[in-house]
Amino acid sequence: DMTAASLLGDTDPDEPNWNQLFAAGLNADGTGVVAFSNDQGETWVRLTPNIDPAPWGMSAITADPFIEGLVAFSEPRSVWFTENFGVNWQVTTKGLSNVLDRGIEGAPFGLNDLVYHPSDELFLATARGLYEKSTTASEWSKVEDTDFGLTELTGLLFTQTSPNKLWINSVDGVFVFVIE
Repeated sequence: DMTAASLLGDTDPDEPNWNQLFAAGLNADGTGVVAFSNDQGETWVRLTPNIDPAPWGMSAITADPFIEGLVAFSEPRSVWFTENFGVNWQVTTKGLSNVLDRGIEGAPFGLNDLVYHPSDELFLATARGLYEKSTTASEWSKVEDTDFGLTELTGLLFTQTSPNKLWINSVDGVFVFVIE
């Protein structure tokens, strides 16, 4: 997965910084890796610790479009985030017990995609609906009373042109969630 942080500090910058790219993937032994480039991918710096094998995999990555250094990634058992370009990483799982890989055969699980929203919220598409967490909260909350309540959600999209909407891909089609 890849993401960019082009609007740093300003919702309408004179000149967006299209140079900042973040990439997430797996190395040869299956360890999750997050890398950063500030020159459109000419050179890369690893942001995750160089631990092989590491205790995490990778399913999605996001970078806050307005706050430099705020990056998060999801993997089968948790969500990791940093506020300082990977110098320090924190992990969060509180509130996600119904969607984490718990090793139970046949149980639906999956942390499939995530996105930062300018309302200081992090949204998470899972195998059983949408979750949200403010950047200052310690626990995830399930978004209730929606048409996609327990649907497997596979992708999220936020655009600056429609800041109160979140587009959601799912196994049942596309949904639009209005952020209040």
